[in-house]
Amino acid sequence: MSTHHVSRVVVPSGYVEPHQGEDLALVKLTTPVTWSDYIRPICLPSSGALFPGGMLCHVTGWGDIRNNVPLHGVGTLQEVAVPIISQSSCQQMYNLQPNDKVDILYDMMCAGYQEGKKDSCQGDSGGPLVCQMVNKTWVQAGVVSFGLGCAQANQPGVYTKVSVFSDFIRLTIPEIRLYGRASHSWTGMTVVLVTSLSSMLVIPLLQ
Repeated sequence: MSTHHVSRVVVPSGYVEPHQGEDLALVKLTTPVTWSDYIRPICLPSSGALFPGGMLCHVTGWGDIRNNVPLHGVGTLQEVAVPIISQSSCQQMYNLQPNDKVDILYDMMCAGYQEGKKDSCQGDSGGPLVCQMVNKTWVQAGVVSFGLGCAQANQPGVYTKVSVFSDFIRLTIPEIRLYGRASHSWTGMTVVLVTSLSSMLVIPLLQ
């Protein structure tokens, strides 16, 4: 088990609540993360990184395993593979919900299945949605933000689209180098976490 204190949290100035977007924070730790077989870094995307509809990605977390069914036992980290859903298709699915209006904004992305069954769930907020690119590099495409229940038909999980915040990340961490179509690298020595503001849980993602 690795424990770290937080020295700084930076939030986009437009954040109000998850459904209105800007649902992301940069968290600086007081001490570096030590890499191990269980803690590894992840690349953050530049604005040019593409995650097309149908691309299979992975989301992890310690949240509920079904609606109102908490994770039991020792709390083993859960993982599920879900495909990216295009913004237009995701909006069409949510438009089918007569009582819950959800707007899929420019800084959001969706992942899951139209029929449901596999999804992130309550308690997973702030966790990473990661995708393996053509060159085998793992990149964090999204951050678990919100949804209507979990694993329900026509209600895929909604994630913060990290690539939209590339300028915000660069302004906050000038030394960072982001993954793009031409090149990629890890960050420098600054310890930074990308997490959703809809949860107090922070998961170490990169150094």
